[in-house]
Amino acid sequence: MRDYLRMHEERIKRDLAFGRGRAFFARLAEYHEQQIRRMQHERLVHLLVTLFVGLFLLITVGLALFQPGPAITVLATLFLALETAYVIHYFRLENGVQRWYRLGNKIRKKAGLLTGEY
Repeated sequence: MRDYLRMHEERIKRDLAFGRGRAFFARLAEYHEQQIRRMQHERLVHLLVTLFVGLFLLITVGLALFQPGPAITVLATLFLALETAYVIHYFRLENGVQRWYRLGNKIRKKAGLLTGEY
């Protein structure tokens, strides 16, 4: 996912640097918005997974407090590691999409679809 974010971002920056007129930027804006919609779907899915893993983590920690044992402690540790990985991934995904929003504003401005500073 990080590679996909990076590759798309590099392509858009390259296209912004070598502008080809308003019609080109209008088509680029449409393409970029389609990519953002795809990433918004990814964000939603990863948010839901992160929330559910967090819920399972809280449940296992609660169980470990009331009925301590090695098995439940191992399970809670695994959920903690998984939740940490999901939070890091979601953080990177969210920041990437935020960068794409700013790129989208630059594209729309070059296409004449947006005025003002963004």
